[in-house]
Amino acid sequence: MVWGVWAVPDAAPAVWCVRTRTTAPAGARVALISATPPHACRRATATRGQLRRMSGPADVDAAAHAAFLADRAQVTPCRHLPALLSLLRLQGLEVVAPSAERRAMHPHVVPLARDPASGQVTSLLRLPFASKGDMLPLVRSDGATGLTLVAPGAQQYLHRCGVEADEAGDGALRDATLACVNASGQVYQKGDIAKHTPKLPLEKYLAVKVGVFPDVYEAIANSHMDRGDATAALIAAERSTKLQTGWGRPHLFQSRLYRVFGREQESRDSARLALMMPLWSLGDVDLHEVAQEAGTTDIEAWQAKILELSHSAREVEIQQGTRTEEEAALERAEHLMNGVCLGTYQSWVSTMLCVL
Repeated sequence: MVWGVWAVPDAAPAVWCVRTRTTAPAGARVALISATPPHACRRATATRGQLRRMSGPADVDAAAHAAFLADRAQVTPCRHLPALLSLLRLQGLEVVAPSAERRAMHPHVVPLARDPASGQVTSLLRLPFASKGDMLPLVRSDGATGLTLVAPGAQQYLHRCGVEADEAGDGALRDATLACVNASGQVYQKGDIAKHTPKLPLEKYLAVKVGVFPDVYEAIANSHMDRGDATAALIAAERSTKLQTGWGRPHLFQSRLYRVFGREQESRDSARLALMMPLWSLGDVDLHEVAQEAGTTDIEAWQAKILELSHSAREVEIQQGTRTEEEAALERAEHLMNGVCLGTYQSWVSTMLCVL
């Protein structure tokens, strides 16, 4: 299966199978995972009347979420949590209790808000060994078991939304967004993006001045493709994999970009790297199709082989004292969580019972 899709303006999309191409047609764009990234920063959706009735962050009680982070997640307080919850509500999401029904939720997430239209839940991701609330990544549920990285932290998401609202220049909504963004401390000052010298395109400003956002790097790669610069597009994709440690999506993006240019071996290698990451970090994709891209037709056998090799190395490292029992347990838990993504286990709850 070929994953390169040229979307040429004023023309029907066409699938290309290219073995030696090194440049993209002028004005073309390659859609590798989704034409519209599902995790782009949401714009505020409140009406003018709603804006007048909203007094800002005071409308959202962050106490329950703060207590959950401290008592259950056992991390230090997230300073920008009240501002984040207020902004999510302004964007049209419904704030949910952190202790809401979690049977269908990823076991590492602290739910914040739900999109009433799609049902996607925006959460903080509390990975093992995390200790600071301000450093928890912001994620969004994607499909039955996948997660999509939204932002590396609450402050970076607030900063991005402030920049985008300022750039859009929609008076009342911009002011309401910036009020939420800066509610828990100054994050972005109106006009900062315009003052930056030299003037940067929005995506590059976000990448250089704000943080690491998967959709931003994909947009930058596509922008290079628009100009026919394949080398720059591949460099952007490579940098994305380096900055998003532990996430499979950037490797999959890179794999499909390689495939567009007929670099089949590199495409397979990147797809294999994607499968070696936690499978939930790939988002909402067909894992069996990814396995085919990686050159294997049996993803379960692939995962079993990885587990076998890892187990052998783990036993040696434990004996040598270079790996703790806790680290070994976390590795086994990750394998069981992959089983949920593959359908081996019916739910996150059944996986936890296997661990017990």
